[in-house]
Amino acid sequence: MRGILFMALQDFLESGLEPGGLWEPAAVAAGLQGREYDPEEEYPDEEMEQLILAAARMTRGSREKILESFGRHIAPGLLDMGASLGLLQEGWTTLDLVEHLNTALHPAVMPEVEESPGIRTLRLSLGEVAIAYFSKRRMCFFLKGLLQGFADHFAQPLVIREPVCQIQGAPFCRISVILDDPELLRRIDIPREFGRIAREKEELKFFNQLRGAPVAFSGWVVSFTADEVVVHCHPDQIAAMLDEGRTTIAAPHMALGMIAAVKEATPSQGQAVLHRLVLADGPVGRRENDRVAPHRPVIVQCLVDERSIKGELINISTGGVSFRLAGEDVLDDSLLFANVSGELTLHFVGERKGDKGGSGAGGIRWMEAGELIGPQRVVFGGNLLELQDDGNRPMARVVFSRMDPSSRRIVDHYVHQRLVEAQSGPGESR
Repeated sequence: MRGILFMALQDFLESGLEPGGLWEPAAVAAGLQGREYDPEEEYPDEEMEQLILAAARMTRGSREKILESFGRHIAPGLLDMGASLGLLQEGWTTLDLVEHLNTALHPAVMPEVEESPGIRTLRLSLGEVAIAYFSKRRMCFFLKGLLQGFADHFAQPLVIREPVCQIQGAPFCRISVILDDPELLRRIDIPREFGRIAREKEELKFFNQLRGAPVAFSGWVVSFTADEVVVHCHPDQIAAMLDEGRTTIAAPHMALGMIAAVKEATPSQGQAVLHRLVLADGPVGRRENDRVAPHRPVIVQCLVDERSIKGELINISTGGVSFRLAGEDVLDDSLLFANVSGELTLHFVGERKGDKGGSGAGGIRWMEAGELIGPQRVVFGGNLLELQDDGNRPMARVVFSRMDPSSRRIVDHYVHQRLVEAQSGPGESR
């Protein structure tokens, strides 16, 4: 561990716990009396552990409490150092720092980054980041204190949950970091969400009422900034937006809908400028990504952090895919939230109606325009969200983050088709 952390611990023990300081007594108790630390040199992890345990005994507290207080104490200095090194971007706040822990705080500043991938992060929403922590140092409480220190600095209260922890015998720690601010939690991260919508050419669905009649047309993103979005849609929809002063939006990749205020609208051009976007309530705000099982075996091939993996599809939704690992392939917990690129082939078949309503020999109906049939290749990118082992072959869940429009259309159609088959009952399904 770097000497700069020992020097920070000395400052903490001298000023952050009790009058008179604990550094000298702790150093004596740890057998490190007179030990001096150079900020650029490396020192045994055991020395840090001995000092922490000595301080815990003297304060009649726990190792975890000392680590958490130490993390909170050191946070302002780390932020200052990160800013002076140019590692922090202008406009970042608490969760931006959490999302970019591995890059925002250089290994020379934050010890846990030295053991890459000791920490992995995944931004789940504007108001939530998930952390997977794997370090052999078992200093997750230091990390949680650091997060609280960031929250203190930006005056943004956090809720930190750790359902899985190394200290309780787990192979890694899984930490959820959530903004404790209902208003902020409802805000939409426009560059993040609409950047994806524009990149993948997703079609949006808008919902309004005009003179008491529902109006719901599809449209698309023209452009966006950090604060507003320009959309194009049917003139009737734009007129309804203008009349109501707002609109409700459904995006294919989002489990929740959005509500936006209308800043400007020109029905004749089919264009509107939307701002003040927040998560919606009501039916459009409570959509779930239905998971469907394949009707025949489907092989999933992935590259997980440059490791080639193959598996058999368990289920798929518009938001992600689950599969069981094949053969000797192994994924360990250190790959949680790692980047994934993969592909699979979904099979579509014409619906057989028998003699009832069928057309032509064998009762196979004609395919509708634009309908998919035969094998269709899906290419996706995402993150490894979950690993489970139920005693059979291990299971992996990948959440989609990137998908070309063709692949997204294939997945949308496949999920819809399988849901229709499930609802039609055994006698009608293929």
